[in-house]
Amino acid sequence: MAQDIRIISIEKKRKKYKIETNLDTHTLEEDIIIKYNIFKDKVFKEEEFKKILEENKNVASFNQVLNFLSYRARSISEVKEYLEKKEVSKKNSESIVQRLIDLDYLNDEAFASYYLGYYQKMNKGPNYIKTKLFEKKVDKDTISKCLLEYTLEDEIEIITLVLEKIKDKYFKFPIKKQKEKIQAKLMRDGFTFSAVNSALRDLKLEENISKHYLLH
Repeated sequence: MAQDIRIISIEKKRKKYKIETNLDTHTLEEDIIIKYNIFKDKVFKEEEFKKILEENKNVASFNQVLNFLSYRARSISEVKEYLEKKEVSKKNSESIVQRLIDLDYLNDEAFASYYLGYYQKMNKGPNYIKTKLFEKKVDKDTISKCLLEYTLEDEIEIITLVLEKIKDKYFKFPIKKQKEKIQAKLMRDGFTFSAVNSALRDLKLEENISKHYLLH
């Protein structure tokens, strides 16, 4: 036989509320408290209260995702994986993701653009960024569209800055070896072969002759 649920006490815990009923204790989100006008001594039918608890789970999951998004931009796939780890049902997960997309909190094009800008500042090339976006499971078309913004001129400009910082690092090696090491480093950082070759073509290197002969 269904029982009525009476609210015995309500205690605020930051943005959540600890609710004690005649049957059990629950933690409810502030949005749920407001929506259902929950207060001490209010009585709910058991079935109605079960629906409130189910909705509260969805609201709590949504709020957790908002917190997850507050630290940095996330891809749609990252949010889906996060919800899966939180054991949110597939149906509720899809609903939450769609709501975030509708609110423009999730947007893989914006996410890819953010990654592009971030890694350009870290002096990384387009191939490095492409790999990172694939790891975040951004779709191929979105990645391709994003990388159109990374021009050959951009690459050469960034490579030129990198060369100023690293060219003296290989000073002890013969010039040919210096170029090989610099080229390998730039390729590891994801710059395209054409951009690297173009930048190295005009690079003037010096060789530490005395050290070179001492080594041999």
